[in-house]
Amino acid sequence: MFVKQFMPCLILLATATAEAQNYRGSTAVRHYINISLGGGETNTISRPAEQLVLHDMAGGEAELHLSYELNYKRFFVNIGLGTDYSLTRQLLDEYVVAVPRIARDGLDENYEFVFTDWRSSMREVHFVVPLQLGVWVHPLVYTAVGATLMLPAMQWHNENTMMLTQGDQTERHVEPFRNDPYNGYYSNAGYAVNSRSQSGISFMSLQAEVGARIPLHASRVGLRAGLYAGYALPLQKPEITMLADVSNVDIAPMSQSEKQMRQSLVLNNVQNSNALEQLSGRLQVGVRLTLQLNVTPDRSVCHCIED
Repeated sequence: MFVKQFMPCLILLATATAEAQNYRGSTAVRHYINISLGGGETNTISRPAEQLVLHDMAGGEAELHLSYELNYKRFFVNIGLGTDYSLTRQLLDEYVVAVPRIARDGLDENYEFVFTDWRSSMREVHFVVPLQLGVWVHPLVYTAVGATLMLPAMQWHNENTMMLTQGDQTERHVEPFRNDPYNGYYSNAGYAVNSRSQSGISFMSLQAEVGARIPLHASRVGLRAGLYAGYALPLQKPEITMLADVSNVDIAPMSQSEKQMRQSLVLNNVQNSNALEQLSGRLQVGVRLTLQLNVTPDRSVCHCIED
């Protein structure tokens, strides 16, 4: 009974193993052109500046690579070119910018821009150069490690936040002034910005992958599926900006207006701002499918006729 139940599985495994060995061929050195498509989740790992509460939120990535692969017996190495698209997100609980000003009554005042529920997202396109070293631990199972150089091509960022303005005169009041537009204390309202730039950050992604070959019943075409995990290290420091640049906002109580404030306020991306103590690295986890085209030349045997 046991043999009858498991015999089909054993036959399938034996057949797949034979196909794998046939696919890999008897030649010690084999050449492949690979087309890889993958994607998964990517998360920033941020270290916020002192006294800020920052949450790294789930993002995503997708990749398309074209590579050349050399196989020698159980080992393989591949190098290629491709593109990578990623989305990373952060949530900042509160961010305050304080500037001094003279109030209408002539007293010194701490005027504050209070940002809450700041949601930041960044979309990036990178040109990538992947390099991978691997070994077949079984005719159907492989494991590999590699590094991918990520060069910036395009970057978009989106910022959404709620903001109010308030004043604090410690000489006369314990509670801050709020909800008084006549004196420049505007109530909580939504602010947003979308921006695109040609600049960006280069990364080096260190990855590990484990996967298996999927039988296709073809001698020169193969397919493998793998799970990868990696960490992308920033290779350069961006020009650090103020998260909220209020330098062009008119805060003089006799002339300021909410319209001018909306036009002059600049919201920058969290990842390239003074909200972080250092530039964020990125954790990557995903699935990768690789179509392999065997381009190994056939060995021809010369049958010579001797005179």
